[in-house]
Amino acid sequence: MINLITRQQPAVRRWVLIQWLTLMLGVSAALLFVGPAWAQNSSHTDAVKIGFVNIRKLMAQAPQIEQIQQNLAKEFDSERQTIIALRNDIAELSNRYDESLNTLSEQAQAELQKSIDEKQLELSKQQQRMQGAYNLRRNEALAKLQTLIVSMVAKVSEEKKLDIVLNNTGVIYVNSRIDITADVLNYLSEQTID
Repeated sequence: MINLITRQQPAVRRWVLIQWLTLMLGVSAALLFVGPAWAQNSSHTDAVKIGFVNIRKLMAQAPQIEQIQQNLAKEFDSERQTIIALRNDIAELSNRYDESLNTLSEQAQAELQKSIDEKQLELSKQQQRMQGAYNLRRNEALAKLQTLIVSMVAKVSEEKKLDIVLNNTGVIYVNSRIDITADVLNYLSEQTID
């Protein structure tokens, strides 16, 4: 089965753009308000704590991804079996057509070709229906996972008393000391998606 999780869909691109814009606004606001206050504080005891999280890594390694894939495979197994059966029917009819070209009348050949064409049209419709339904369900499941990830990032951020958490869409360098991705993955391994 085609791994559709990695394919860039318009909704995913839109989500990434929104995340990037949000990040840029957040960083700008943080620098605008926190920078002067930090500069005025001579002891720097209230320095801003910044964390980093690699969203791509979380989306790739979260244990829920495997569960999502298994659930989708199970949910769409009957449709997949139908498509396989249609492909087998088409192959069988095509073989029969090729083998009997010299023995069948023109009318019988035309009927057999019509049957092949109808099966191919049915296959195409089945594949499009399944693909649309699969994409819809996958996007719903990924949206739930994204919500869970955001809540786990917030939890780790509160535990580590971080003021700002950046992600990989707008960062050039990250010291591993502030990378909280592993902590978020640990929390994700304890969670389920409803």
